[in-house]
Amino acid sequence: MCYKKIITKEDLWDNLPCLKAEPVVAEIQASWRGEENRSTLDSRQFADKPTQNGHFKTGYYEIGKDSVNLQKYDHCQMINGHLNSSETVNNSNPSLNGTNCKQEPSFLKCVVKLYGYEWLRACFIQILSDTAMLLQPLILALIVEEVQITDKYTWYSVVLAILLFLLCQLQLVFYLHAEQLTLRLALKIKTALMGMIYKKTFRIKSSEKKTYTAGEIMTLVSVDCQRIQDAFQFTQQLSSFCIVIVVGLYELWKPMGISFLGCLVVILLIFFLNSIFGKLLQDYFEDIFMYKGSRIKIFNEVINGIKMNLFMVLIFTFVSHQPYTAKNAFLALSIINILKFPLNVIPFTLGGIAQASVSIRRIGKFLQSPEIDDYKCHEDFPPNSGKWQGSVSYVSQEPWIQNLTIRDNILYGHEYVDRKYRKVIKNCCLRTDFTILPGGDETELGKGGGQKQRINLARAVYSDSDIYLMDDPLSAVDSHVGKDLFDKTRIFVTHGVQWLPKVDEIIVIDNGIISEHGTYERLVSNNGPFSRFLMQHLVDEDTSEDGDDTEFQKIKDEMFERVIVTSDGGMSDYITSDCVMSDDENKTQRSRSRRTLARQNSRRKLKRQLSNDCGSPDKQESQTAKPSQKMVKLAVILTYIKSMGVLITIMAFIFLCVYQGLGIYSNIWITYWTSNLYLLNVSNWNTDFYYEEKTYYLGFYALIGILQGISFILFQGFIVNGFIHGTNRFHSKVLSSILRSPMSFFDTTPTGRIINRFSGDIDILDDRFPRICNFFVISLSTLIATMIVIVMKTPLVMVVIAPVAVLYVVIIKFYLPTSRQLKKDRGSDEITSVKPLQWIGMRIQTFGNLVVLAAALFAVLSTSLSGADAGLSLTYALQIIVSMNAVVQTVSILQMDIISMERVDEYSKLQPEATWIGNKRPVDDWPANGEIEFLNYKTCYREGLDLVLRGVSCNIKPGEKIGVVGRTGAGKSSLTMALYRLIERVDGCIKIDGLDIAAIGLHDLRSKISILPQDPVIFSESLRTNLDPSSKFTDAQIWKALDYSNLKSFITSQYADLRSEVGESGRDLSVGQRQLLCLTRTLLHKTKILLLDEATAAVDMETDKIIQQTIKTHFSECTVLSIAHRINTVIDYDRIMVMDDGVIAEFDTPETLLQNKTGVFYSLAKEANLI
Repeated sequence: MCYKKIITKEDLWDNLPCLKAEPVVAEIQASWRGEENRSTLDSRQFADKPTQNGHFKTGYYEIGKDSVNLQKYDHCQMINGHLNSSETVNNSNPSLNGTNCKQEPSFLKCVVKLYGYEWLRACFIQILSDTAMLLQPLILALIVEEVQITDKYTWYSVVLAILLFLLCQLQLVFYLHAEQLTLRLALKIKTALMGMIYKKTFRIKSSEKKTYTAGEIMTLVSVDCQRIQDAFQFTQQLSSFCIVIVVGLYELWKPMGISFLGCLVVILLIFFLNSIFGKLLQDYFEDIFMYKGSRIKIFNEVINGIKMNLFMVLIFTFVSHQPYTAKNAFLALSIINILKFPLNVIPFTLGGIAQASVSIRRIGKFLQSPEIDDYKCHEDFPPNSGKWQGSVSYVSQEPWIQNLTIRDNILYGHEYVDRKYRKVIKNCCLRTDFTILPGGDETELGKGGGQKQRINLARAVYSDSDIYLMDDPLSAVDSHVGKDLFDKTRIFVTHGVQWLPKVDEIIVIDNGIISEHGTYERLVSNNGPFSRFLMQHLVDEDTSEDGDDTEFQKIKDEMFERVIVTSDGGMSDYITSDCVMSDDENKTQRSRSRRTLARQNSRRKLKRQLSNDCGSPDKQESQTAKPSQKMVKLAVILTYIKSMGVLITIMAFIFLCVYQGLGIYSNIWITYWTSNLYLLNVSNWNTDFYYEEKTYYLGFYALIGILQGISFILFQGFIVNGFIHGTNRFHSKVLSSILRSPMSFFDTTPTGRIINRFSGDIDILDDRFPRICNFFVISLSTLIATMIVIVMKTPLVMVVIAPVAVLYVVIIKFYLPTSRQLKKDRGSDEITSVKPLQWIGMRIQTFGNLVVLAAALFAVLSTSLSGADAGLSLTYALQIIVSMNAVVQTVSILQMDIISMERVDEYSKLQPEATWIGNKRPVDDWPANGEIEFLNYKTCYREGLDLVLRGVSCNIKPGEKIGVVGRTGAGKSSLTMALYRLIERVDGCIKIDGLDIAAIGLHDLRSKISILPQDPVIFSESLRTNLDPSSKFTDAQIWKALDYSNLKSFITSQYADLRSEVGESGRDLSVGQRQLLCLTRTLLHKTKILLLDEATAAVDMETDKIIQQTIKTHFSECTVLSIAHRINTVIDYDRIMVMDDGVIAEFDTPETLLQNKTGVFYSLAKEANLI
């Protein structure tokens, strides 16, 4: 199916119930809780014997004899070092420390308890497979002996050949079954871990989120869980390897006698060295996790001593004078070939286990991090005691939007009810947006979108919860939303004073403590802090919202009159002469100063614009992962080889060929040795020529072994060095490509997908891909060498090998697209890949078994084949099974790894922005004046889309303050994006101080324009680094800028002043403080042009006032363009630019525009009750 078409999820079968995430996660969580409770209870066990001072010990506590009357106590109190009030604690005991009381729970114990039986079952089946494999050399030896002593075939030899085939087939069946059980078990563990991490994320305490950032948690899920899964698959193989090595050595001892000690010495040496390097690997990977930037590969293949095994056997044979016959030689050779695989894989296995042990500790530490307390409602508590009960919806100050359609973001898993849905979008003021967006509510949102706050609130409204917690949600919506929520319980933070008379209870917070609380009437009558706050802001307020609703305007008028009445003349301290209501004109002016324009439906952010203007759904480019191609693109592999270095790759290939060639010749040399009749004649053993001849064969064989070892080491050195260079260059290319991508890429690509390229995909290229690719190259070359030897000794086998090779290629051709698509689909994951893997494994290895049968039959039926040649042919034939199995396994894994390579390669070839530094560079003091001129400027977000600015022409004089207003989709933010060249022109031009901005590089342009965005951008660094990342300014200059932005007092109160950390994305700061920090940054990097993108939309009134005053004072000589959703914030600007449908509808002073009663600005001001 996959070969003919791209499969979808509907084509896949359902997983078994035992493999589904929900029961697996529930099962492991229950076991983990039991383990946590057990470790806690173990730490509370009492000792029966009293101490020397007559006290009893309980855990780390000593309790006096007179106070042994213990009652049941909460184990949490015990852990924290406290007992109930009825218990007396001897505080003199220095060990009274609850932090030492708790024992660490073991995740491994949970796994053993849950899955130990399944693991033992897989091990038993694997033992059956190993038994069939270890019997094969014995049958081979009998066949060689039969061929050597008889010139004609016998039925006995034919039966032996068939028996050899049956043993190979039994080994295959048992092996695949054991592998399937192990893979399922490993997937269970991975699924359980991912589920536990996911659920833990929602329960972790806020204080711990400083340690476990989003990037840390994503690393646990994408990297650590995968490594634990890989290592768990190795554990079953490791137990199998131990049995194979022990039994193999025993089989080797029977024909070789004391000579087998050579193998034993080398194997013990290998295990000793592996234990040392395993510890080094573990320490190495701990450093890797701690220092992510350190990308150095370790030489996993530290020893290739297996070649020395046969050499040691020959030495002991030489010393002990034992006859080295063809039967004994090829029996030993076939056993050693069996031992070669586990001994070669052990370094990889130990490396994987070392990584997994580090990952298990990291995940275990995360799972044990403190959690928020479970919620319990005690109904017997009195009213107003702080309890609640019912469903809760939370509306955050910073909206949280997924990369889904608008409708999906609102429904959020709830059932769609048309009437309810339409009512919600109406009350949340989303109707206008849906009519403007080509896809309506089916438009897919990226990271941006001016409607996100209203969508965030609409999601909460649609959930129909009992309780609403809202953190200043009304800064982006109008009054209708509040009316829709008033029938619900709600707690919200707001700076909109017009809402206060409608609430049941007001809590006034000052410097982190509650200064007053009560009803609105009570607080106003008290003439306390709340009343004074109201006086100040009702007079000075230029940030009041919801002016489009006369009901709320009436409320504010009543509040104003009420405060005057209750203040007993106190308003005189706040009211200026302009506010005295002596005549109708002053009354109108007073009323106008308190009225504002309601927030327009668009709050388009500068950095996140494209997703809502990108055409209809059937035309817009899907941002989901591209469908899998049927085969791996050769161009991607060639790109990686170029990154590795062509010369390095060629040298690695040459030494690999030398290694395999010497391996073939060394085995051929054994046939010459064992066929020498002079050496086989016992009567010649004491002659001088016998020793000379034997020394000659032994010495030359030793030389071949040494050269083979050197060539392998050189091959490994070149290939590992190439992998290091390849991954580093891939990483550098994709990092550079993403940083140089246009804004449209970030608008339409989820952040998680970008991060995954640098975590999961780069980690695979850096770690697993080199190991698997190395193993694949060796296995493939061994398979080819095996075929060459078999054909050389038994040419008739080509009759079988030729059709088998064709079938092999055909099956691989059909299998790889299936495997590729299943593994590229993250939804299906590896579970659905088990059956295709079993399918191809059975067929491919059966073909290998057929080659073994053919080689055995041709060996016993041939009259001209010697025993040595038959032994060599059959020895290599048995290697086909191992080589084919290794090739299939590694190809399957490489398919998934090359998908990661394709993803990284795709991101390294993104369409970049314009030239960063152009050939034509402006003078150093450009722009000296700040004059901006648009000349018939036209632009669109992407080629093929409609124009968003359609012939804009205007001239902005140096130092002018321009307010830009307009309805949703009018083109306000497009104007700003055009100035920054986030979108490129279609026609016309923009000139700054007479210089066309399209003629210079982006660096020269953007470094000369300052912007204060709506959402502040803060990095997880110190305050100083955030203000001055390039260290251009002195501390004195930074403190001066902080003083201008009213942040100096706050910074001095921090524990480390400018070097205080701000947390992930500025989490330790409030939204207002983040915005003031960005204002400080703008003051430091002051330029002649300043852009404000709704900079005060989400801040409180005090912060808004600080920002506006700072701009007027310190940017008085700069040209300022302010995108405003509240007209009152720009009503005192020099000129107002009214955008409408991508053109400038009006552009004049506010006074002139208000005189035109048919104009757009007049209608906006009227809707805002400014007139």
